[in-house]
Amino acid sequence: RHLDGSYHALDFKGIPQLRTLTAELALEDVYVPLLARPELPEGETWERRLAGRQFAETQLPEEMLGAAGKGSGSAPVHIEEALREKSRLVVVGDPGSGKSTMLKHLALSLAKEPDAPLPILVPLNAYARALARRDVNLQAFLAEYFAGRAEGVAALDPLFRQAIKDGKAVILLDGLDEVQSGRAALVQKVDAFAREVGAQKNKVVVTSRIVGYRDAPLNPKEWTLHTLLDFTERDIEAFAAKWCLAFELGTLGDTPEARRSAKIEQDSLLDAIRANPGVARLAANPLLLTILALIKRQGVELPRSRVKLYDRYLETLIEAWNRARALDKSAGGESLEYEATLDVLGPLALRLREENPTAGLVAGRMLTNWLAEYYTGEQWGMKPGPAREKAETFLQSVRLHSNLLVERGEGQYGFIHLTFEEALAAHGLVAAGQIDRRKSLEVIHNHLTDPAWRETILLAVGVWGLLHRQPLVAGEVVRSMLKMDCTGGDACQNVLLAGNCLEDVGEAGLGRSAAGEVLDALTAACLDRALPPATQRDAGFILGRLAGGSPEFLKRIRPDL
Repeated sequence: RHLDGSYHALDFKGIPQLRTLTAELALEDVYVPLLARPELPEGETWERRLAGRQFAETQLPEEMLGAAGKGSGSAPVHIEEALREKSRLVVVGDPGSGKSTMLKHLALSLAKEPDAPLPILVPLNAYARALARRDVNLQAFLAEYFAGRAEGVAALDPLFRQAIKDGKAVILLDGLDEVQSGRAALVQKVDAFAREVGAQKNKVVVTSRIVGYRDAPLNPKEWTLHTLLDFTERDIEAFAAKWCLAFELGTLGDTPEARRSAKIEQDSLLDAIRANPGVARLAANPLLLTILALIKRQGVELPRSRVKLYDRYLETLIEAWNRARALDKSAGGESLEYEATLDVLGPLALRLREENPTAGLVAGRMLTNWLAEYYTGEQWGMKPGPAREKAETFLQSVRLHSNLLVERGEGQYGFIHLTFEEALAAHGLVAAGQIDRRKSLEVIHNHLTDPAWRETILLAVGVWGLLHRQPLVAGEVVRSMLKMDCTGGDACQNVLLAGNCLEDVGEAGLGRSAAGEVLDALTAACLDRALPPATQRDAGFILGRLAGGSPEFLKRIRPDL
């Protein structure tokens, strides 16, 4: 009963758009089984996605490889299948990949099967806090954790000990990566515990984020490592079908009308995902897909422009973080408004883009230095001592509450997904030119032909033109792009980027005059035989897409039609 009460329904706490949600969604009604890859395959290059980035195994820095060794190249499997064959599993995955939800679903499933082993689910950070107070072995802590959490679960020690003695327990230990200090000592205790209960045929599952696992891995000779994979298109479709049906049935009851409405909502959600490649990338992450579905189900039409959609995501995640910070007085529970938090995270993301764009990680000490430097700057004007204290408080809040800027490995921080790093860096790029826009233009010029900066530059133009409703400023920036030098193999890349900006924000985001200059530059590039054929072709493709999406653009591009 305790497991069913604790894990039966999805938890939407902290999502500001959903405070008025009336329907309870059962976890098992919307859960899509997760696939995982056993270790790293042998004899092939396996591209791995870390927070939205793709790496080949040979490209990964040593600290990012985790404890994954060379394996047999087995096909992906469901974790439930792996657990039937192995007694000790480590399941690693990106932030938001569904590790904790997977354990909750596994516990619920086992609890409902009459002859199944007893599931015991405990967060490892709770055990770490107990260890900080006194030395306690993990088996003793299992029952201690549940004592006081709910009526009727205080005297579980005899039940747990008997189940373990009989070899009829599955111990689920969540969040090894969330243990911030003393992780090596805790790992030793988990290893010893697993060895002890494993001798009696019990099973143990541990979850962790990928990055940082190698810092203190469990004994690789005794544990089987599996890495969770992104949702496939089929998984996304399955989630949409289950989510929409569960929501409509929970709201309207099991009626033909509810089922028809669910199908309409399902198609609408999938159309919104398929219509935008950026949204499709986000939807491959289970957490981000869930937030997308939650926002859309509130009756809000998802913005067609990427910058507005990402802004909606950022607002959701930042407000949830700030809500948690405000409630936690022990962590200096100061809460900042959404815009004020953007003012902090934007410059931080921009600096991360400039100094470590490949891995997207920064050491905690360096992050504190960056934040302290920011707080002593023109925006805040604080003295060094208070600025450093504020930076340390901010970092402490990140450790405890952040679902956007996260600790991805002990002492290593980064954003939950590359898309959000790029979107926040766009805000930082705009903020850099508040007093002197030449500072923003200098950054754009320095990275104009760098593919890793394309999204940040595009989104920055969107921030100016659509979010800040300053199309003349956005138009001025794009005009400056058209004047920037691009020679050799990069010839005309500035014109193509300006065209992409116009595709992204439209005439409303640049102003009619600047939009016309971009169209003229694209037309000239399309006809310039001195340019590489591929560049001419790309300019033509952009013109074609613009003409296809706007009768006004078609008239200006082809006045003869």
